[in-house]
Parts: sequence; C-alpha cells; structure tokens
Amino acid sequence: MSFLQPLALLGLILSLTPLIIHLLNLLRHRSQPWAATRFLFQAKKKSSQFSKIKRWLTLFFRVLALACLSLIFARPISGGSWFFSVASDSPEMIVLILDRSASMESRSETNSKSKRELAFNLFKQFVQPWPESKVVFIESVFEEPFIVSDLNTLESSDFKDFTSQTDTMSRMPKTLLKTLNWMEKAQMGPSKILLVSDMQKSNWNTEESKFELEKIDQILTKNNGLWNLSIAPLLEQVPLNYSIRVDGFSSNAESLIPRLIVQKKFSFSPREVIEVQATINQKIQSINLPLQTERTKWQPVLPITGEPKRGWVSMSLKNDFCNSDNECFFTYELDSIPSVGVLCKNPKIEIVLRSAAQSIDGKLADSLSVENLLKIDLLNNKTVIQQGILPASKKKIVENFVHEGGTLISFPSEDENFEGFSFLDWQKLEEGKKFPIRSWLDSDSILANFSDQTRLPLGALIVQKRKIPRQGNTLAYYHDGKAFLNRIEYGNGIIYAFSTLPVQSWSALVDGYALVPIIQRISGESSASINSSEELVCGSLRTKEIFQSRSIDQPNKKPSIHAGIYEIEGKLVAVNLPTQETENEILTTSEINSVLSQANFIQDLDSESAFSLNNSSELWIFFIYLCLCLLLAEAWFGLPPGMNKNLIQNA
Repeated sequence: MSFLQPLALLGLILSLTPLIIHLLNLLRHRSQPWAATRFLFQAKKKSSQFSKIKRWLTLFFRVLALACLSLIFARPISGGSWFFSVASDSPEMIVLILDRSASMESRSETNSKSKRELAFNLFKQFVQPWPESKVVFIESVFEEPFIVSDLNTLESSDFKDFTSQTDTMSRMPKTLLKTLNWMEKAQMGPSKILLVSDMQKSNWNTEESKFELEKIDQILTKNNGLWNLSIAPLLEQVPLNYSIRVDGFSSNAESLIPRLIVQKKFSFSPREVIEVQATINQKIQSINLPLQTERTKWQPVLPITGEPKRGWVSMSLKNDFCNSDNECFFTYELDSIPSVGVLCKNPKIEIVLRSAAQSIDGKLADSLSVENLLKIDLLNNKTVIQQGILPASKKKIVENFVHEGGTLISFPSEDENFEGFSFLDWQKLEEGKKFPIRSWLDSDSILANFSDQTRLPLGALIVQKRKIPRQGNTLAYYHDGKAFLNRIEYGNGIIYAFSTLPVQSWSALVDGYALVPIIQRISGESSASINSSEELVCGSLRTKEIFQSRSIDQPNKKPSIHAGIYEIEGKLVAVNLPTQETENEILTTSEINSVLSQANFIQDLDSESAFSLNNSSELWIFFIYLCLCLLLAEAWFGLPPGMNKNLIQNA
C-alpha cells in the first residue's frame, strides 16, 4: 500500500487527541472517601464497571474515526485489486498521447488507413474497459491537454487542428515529459498512459533527448504502481516511398534552376523514369526525371518568361504509400537576384574569374575597383571573388560584407608579403613539384557529384604552386593531406579559400573544367540564401506564432501544421516539411527500453490481452465507510442507558 498524500498521515498523531484529553480529565478529579456514600457505591458497582467499558469503547471508536479521516486525506492505493477496495479498479485518468508527425501519414499495402488513423482505433480500444475514467488527449504539435468526455468528439471539426494530418516533425521525449510534468502538477491519482508512435528515430532522437528521457524514467519510477505508461509502436514499413526536397536554387531573368534531391526508398529499379509535376504560380507542367540511384540530385531548368517578378513554385511527385514527403515549395524574387563581383588587380586572373562566374545568359561578373571600393559597391553582390593585396581600409569593407551575410571566394596573393584577413591567411609559397589532389567531399558539398553521379575532374587537376590556407574546414585534400579548398564561417557569411591561382604558371584551374562548376555552385548557393528569411519549417516555433496568413497554393491551410505557400505580412513565404521527416530509420523497442525502463511496450496490437495491465486501486472510499461506521458506533455507546432501549423499541 502507498499514499498519494503521505503528509496527511501526520493526522494519525492528532487522532490520539481524544485519549489525551480523557487522561488529562482523569488527573483533574481525585477520589475522596466519604462514609455516608460507601453503601451507595457498593450498590452501583456493577453498573459502574459497564459504564467504564462503554466510555473506553466510545473513546476507542472516536480515535479510530479520526485515524480513518487522516487516511482518507492521505489517499491510500494498493497495487492491483484489493479485498477491501470498495472503489472499482478503473484509473482516475486515462492519458492518450499521439505522435502527429508527417511520417504517421504512411500506410501499408494491406490497410488503407494511415498510422495516425490506426492510432485513434487503438485509443478507443484502450479506454473501453474503463468507461467511468476521465480521458485526456495530448498531441505532439501543440502539446496541450484536452479533457474529452467521448473520443468520438475528436473526429468533429472543432478538433480538426489537433487531430488531422500534419507536415510537422515530433519531439516525443519532450511531449511525454511535458505530459508527466502536467500530471504531477495536477496531482493525478492512478492513471493509464498510452503513447502511439511510429518510432521514427528523428522524432525520438535519443542522443539529443537524453536529459528528457532520464527525467521521464525518474518520474515513472517515483510513481511506480500509480502511473502506468504503455507505448504502442506502429512499426510496419511502407512498401514504396518517393520523397522530394529543395536544397536551394539559382535564377536569372528567364529561368529558375532549383537544386532538388529525389529519393526512392524500400524499392529501387535502375533507370526508372518518374513524372514530376512543377507548378509555377498555379501553372502546371510535367517533367520526366530518370532516377540514377536511390538518391538523385536534379537541377531542372524552369522557364519563367512572362511570370511575375515575385512568385512561387511547388515540385510534387505521384502518390505513394506516404504522401507527406511528396511535395516541396520555394519562392523567388527576380528583383533580388544578385550579381557576382570580382575584386582583383591582376587583369589576367580577373578575366578568368569573371568568365567563370558569368550568368546563364552569358553576362560576365561585375568588375570591382580595388582603389575606389566602397561599401555601396557590394550591396548588389551576394558573392565577391577576391584575389591580391587590399589596403587595410578596403579589407575592412570586405570583412564587414562577409560578417553581414555575404559570400567571399578568396584566392592567395602572388606577393609573399601579403597579409590576409582577420579570418583568413595563407602559409608560405610551395613550388618545384606537382601537387596532385587526392580526395574531396563529393556528397553534399559544393564539390558534390553531378546529377548523373559523374565526379568533378579535380583528380586530373595539375598544381605547380600553392599556398595553403590556415583556417577553415577542408573540402578537398592534396595527396600529402594538405588543404586544396577550405570553407570558413564568419559572422553570418561564408568564405571559400583556394590554395592556388587560375593562371598557367600556378595550376590548370585556368582551363575552367573544375573552376567553373565550383564558382557557379558557390554563387548559386549564395543566391538561394536570399529568400532564406522567407522560408520556414512547418511546425517550428515561428510558424506557431503566425496568427494571420493566407494560403496561396491550396485553401484552408495553416503554416503551423501544413506545408505550402503563404502570404504573411505582404510577403510570399514557403513552408516546407522538416528535412528529418524524409528519413525512415525506426527506433527498436530494445533501444528505447534502454532509456525508458519503466515503459511497457505492446508487441501484439491485435491481441485481446494487448491492453490488459495491472491496475492500482484507491482505498479512500473504504475508509470513508469505515469512518462512518465508527462514528455511528461511538454515538451509540455515548447515548444514556435508557435511550438505547427506546431507540430499539421505536425502531
């Protein structure tokens, strides 16, 4: 037996108060012998002995009644059914927690219902044995508890924002901990908790959520026998799933070039061609995409001639067994397309760099004057390519440009006395032999393979002279392990530092086979970041704080739970599915059991005994009845002798 309010057990000491008062009263009265009353006492000796027994019984029942009252306030409970439990075995509260992430919209080949819809069926099955218990519903997006009298009310339109499908991700440890904290604050009695989730690793993230999981385990251990947590894992994998997401875009006056990542999971056929639907400002066009691998990078050219200067694009795939990751969105603003500026004294190097950074329509990059450089000259450029010596005042202008969010591509100076920036400098010149490039990051960096998986021709690049950048993360390595290209973050901006020059005496970069794609990717990456302030992740805190918005691509959507295009405060904003929701790794029960030892995992959801759990019974009703009986007995023995007979006769 345990108690919900153990402090109330201090009342057991106070229950001795009647006994203490009685003993004190006995000390106040002392017997004084008197000859005249001696025969009177002998006559009533028998009746006095009976009265004394009655008084002690009355006192005994009074003390027990007060002890029962203390136990009532302490709220005793027993593990499982108890012989003296007058109350039913129903828990005081049933708490239902729903993982409402986008991955819960997946379905199997044999069942047309999504995992989210199956979760509601499990909820109804779970609450069925305890119709008199209160039911609380909590979902993972807004994490607010709702007390519901009937689960069918959750299917009404009033609860649509809290029960319908979403394009969000979940933080299930955070949701569960918030629920348990709320239950502790409300001082919940015996409760059953059912959490339904597809156990996607990105939604549980046991490494980042170690603190929450430890705290959850502590709370459940503390309330062991009182609260019972059950987890129903919906682990069935989807037989086929395509996904698409946008990883930035570049643009010019005539076209948009999005960088898309298309994946096909669980089933792959080489050279498969799928249809992708591109919607540009409500105008639909179909494009065929040949899938090269399970993960294909694709850069289609979308013509925007005649389209407004400010608009939006959605890219969608055909329906499969999980439609939540089949569409992505982005917005564009042609007036904001930046140019690339080249800041270089050497005319030969300048023309190579301006040519490498030219736009799709053949326009060379802007030439910036080193001597007359002003801050205003950089306002129209998102990317600046710099080579050579800069005066200290001009160097400060470039540093501020990067710190405020610009991208700098920097090449070493031919001058040995060159002093670098505050964030970048180079080692001494090395020459006299060839320096082959051994390896580079060919997955997700600017040196990634082409869409047909062809690698950049860096391995064939010949370098005769080099100056190794001292700072940054290395993206490409020479054969001796030194850096060919580094990436540095400074303030809100990024610096790419090369170790050689695009001139014949230094390297074969001048040929352009490697230089042009690298420069184009860097400038495309920086131009794509222009609209970063107008792109949000669905379900993020920022989207939950948006109270006024207008859905553009489809009606009746909200940015807090639906991906899409919205007009917010006069701006077009793209809201996309969290990248983590395109992952499909599942957390095993053994992995979660290692951090949640108090959780009960329901393995066979179709079994009749799936939800048959040990119950805890509250005993306070038993003590109420016992207290009433003791008070009646105390009142009975406290009546005068003649009253008892009269009451029996009247009865």
